Amino acid sequence: MWIATTYGVIKKPFNRDTFESIRIPPDHINGITQDTQGNIWIGTRNNGIYKIHSGKSAEITRFGKHTKNLGTNNIEALDADDDGNIWVGIKGNRLVSYNNSQKEFQEFINPFLLSNSQILDVIYHDRHVWVSTPQKIFRINPSSKSVFEYSEEDGLKINMLVKGAYFANKKTREIYFGGNKGIFVLKASPAPPADGRKVVISDIKINNKSVISDETDRAYDFKALRLTLNPDDQNLEIDFSALEYLHPQKIRYAYKLEGIDKDWIYVPGDRTFATYNNLSKGNYKFLIKATDLSKKWSNEITELTIYKKPAFYESNLAYLIYALVIASLTYYIIQFLLYRLKLRSDLKIAKIEKEKTDELVQIKLKYFTNISHDLLTPLTIISCLIDDIEITNKKLLPQFKKMRSNLNRLKRLLQQILDFRKVESGNMNLKVSKGNIVRFIAEICTTYFSPLAKKKNIDFKVSHQHTDSNAYFDADKIDKILFNLLSNAFKYTPDGGSINVDLHINKSTDHSYLHIQIRDTGIGISPEEIDKIFIQFYNHKSAHKNESNGIGLALTKDLIEIHYGSITVQSELNKGTCFTIQIPIDRGSYSETELKNANEIIFDEQQVSLETQKLENDIISESQLGHAERLNLLLVEDNEDLLDTVKNILSKNYQVIAASNGKKALELIKDNEIDIIVSDVMMPELDGLELCRMLKSNVESSHISVILLTAKNSVNDRIDCYNAGADAYISKPFDLKVLEARINNFVAHKRKKQISFKTSAEINISKFDYPTLDKQFIDNAIKIIEEHLTDSDFEVVSFADKLNMSKSTLYRKIKILLGLSPSELIKNIRLKHACQIMEKDKSISMTAVAFATGFSDPGYFATCFKAEFGVTPSEYQKRDS
Repeated sequence: MWIATTYGVIKKPFNRDTFESIRIPPDHINGITQDTQGNIWIGTRNNGIYKIHSGKSAEITRFGKHTKNLGTNNIEALDADDDGNIWVGIKGNRLVSYNNSQKEFQEFINPFLLSNSQILDVIYHDRHVWVSTPQKIFRINPSSKSVFEYSEEDGLKINMLVKGAYFANKKTREIYFGGNKGIFVLKASPAPPADGRKVVISDIKINNKSVISDETDRAYDFKALRLTLNPDDQNLEIDFSALEYLHPQKIRYAYKLEGIDKDWIYVPGDRTFATYNNLSKGNYKFLIKATDLSKKWSNEITELTIYKKPAFYESNLAYLIYALVIASLTYYIIQFLLYRLKLRSDLKIAKIEKEKTDELVQIKLKYFTNISHDLLTPLTIISCLIDDIEITNKKLLPQFKKMRSNLNRLKRLLQQILDFRKVESGNMNLKVSKGNIVRFIAEICTTYFSPLAKKKNIDFKVSHQHTDSNAYFDADKIDKILFNLLSNAFKYTPDGGSINVDLHINKSTDHSYLHIQIRDTGIGISPEEIDKIFIQFYNHKSAHKNESNGIGLALTKDLIEIHYGSITVQSELNKGTCFTIQIPIDRGSYSETELKNANEIIFDEQQVSLETQKLENDIISESQLGHAERLNLLLVEDNEDLLDTVKNILSKNYQVIAASNGKKALELIKDNEIDIIVSDVMMPELDGLELCRMLKSNVESSHISVILLTAKNSVNDRIDCYNAGADAYISKPFDLKVLEARINNFVAHKRKKQISFKTSAEINISKFDYPTLDKQFIDNAIKIIEEHLTDSDFEVVSFADKLNMSKSTLYRKIKILLGLSPSELIKNIRLKHACQIMEKDKSISMTAVAFATGFSDPGYFATCFKAEFGVTPSEYQKRDS
């Protein structure tokens, strides 16, 4: 016995008194049945169908929404027939059969035939399948697939059947259904014969008006079943009938309007019409068919041909007009697109031309830049030769003064090209300092242009009312701006003319501005050229002499804009020109990055010259001792002329060794004792920066001072040099006196450190400011000496072995760093420790101190001590007490 509960299935064998629970997921069970093979089938609401195989309770097969032709887990009812097939009622009025021989589910009939009510029960009885819904009962013949419907018209007085309230009496072949008004008894009877009658069109309504009842309306042809619609006929209703008067509700209809409906539309017997709205012009075919009382579809299909006339806008004439309009629009669009394409092509060509022009400009600038760098080297040679002649003859000749003046002018022109290239590449940055800008400008005018004004008999005046010393500005940019503008003013102002520079400061609530007006009585600029004078490489036609390179004013404008300023020009031919510049000079106008040097005070030119000269004199006089013992100087330069020139000049005071590139310089350093290196930056094979890095990263050569010479003079170039470990940086062209002063400065500074270290009783390397690698070397050397302080046999060979150096390398490095030989350093460290011992213990004997510091002979210890510190050990001990 199998018992289906709400949430489970229980099995009870007849020979046992115990119940056995079947393990299936708990769910609401809607039906249970047993097929002819003894298999138990269980239908659930949410988990589909479970098949418990006969005699094998543990073997369970599940069918659900993934099962072919079943496609759901929601089972309403099921029952088995005499052939072992299972009939399953599914939500949505579907009746599915499981074919036992084919082992698969099949959709049995169209759900539409079972009305729109929910299936309550499925019962197999008397070779028929009975399906109950809340208000109707259907009898289905599996072999003929005929469906007979029992409703209130057949005496079914129950209007609400109850699920599970049925009983099938196999003896009397009757079946009972229970509902809200009692029990209804049915018995299988022969199905009514199919009449096979054709569906007729009973009425047609256009815009809610019947065309059949109106005899004057010629829209409908009864014989041909053809309907003609006018363009303004929007609403169409077609009524039809199967002419079944006894049981009209049992008839089912299906219709389709070809061209509108993709599939048949199924409707019940109480809905005998079809409606369509807003049909487009053209031909249509309306098809209608019906079932008999057994729900079998008739093979006869009624056809109604429909033709809707086109409106004017849908007529051929209208289409012709449309075609003409579209053609015209297409033509104009094509013409417009061709025009746009041509315009775009012209713009592209113009862009390419501009890019090529810009590319040509960049090529020119790059070419000029390279030339500028190349010219700086011969300028350096000329400058050095002038210095050499002056030093040799010990005379300041007027010719040399003019040569220096022209060299400075040429250097400024070359620097102008380099600056322009720097602006073009976006690498020109502000470096704002604090100073008296009015005095700064006045000094430039007086120093550089007053002599020129006197020579050309030009009335040159600088007028100002302010002496504000708290201005913030980039001195280099202001210098170049003024020099370019004043150079042009003097160039185009004839003899006997006048040039005025007017300076005044305007203060607003937030910012302060310096206004500079440079007014001349020169040849002037024509109105059509005023907007072009700031264009690169443009020379205005008013000039009688084409002496301009075409970048001075363009660079000036760029520099002013970089300084957050503005420049305007007013000019009249043959009367003169006035340039007006406005530049912010307050701290708030600049960023913190631009104000890195704001604490540096800018001095006037004369003060700078005096201080520079004094510094050079101090350095030269302080380093005269260096000439007695000639320094070994390595000169590295790839230009043969410059190399020979500088070598010949420096050889008078130094022992000079020459190398044409960094690679050869490394080879010479291995075999020679080098005190200082002067090297060019740009060289083949191995440049100066890489050479400097290699030297400063090697403990055997890190002590050698390096001065780098280069044609580049930007902030980034200087940063690169110092990052490489260079001790100094000099830009080309340079004055030979400055180079010698810098070399002597290194020597003097190194001598001071050597003497201070030797004569000091302290062992404190940090106060001497050695580079990191050299400091580590000295610290390590002192530590090794201190470890062998009491060992009187500790000598230079052992010292070199401990430092992993050859004896010659050790000697050279210590001699250059400390001015001592390795043996002298050992003795110096021993004596310094003797001082420390005597400072700690005032009563210790000199013999004990000597033995404690590695001296086997106290007398020799006293002699060495006095030679090193100028007093005897006893005097030193008494002096400290």
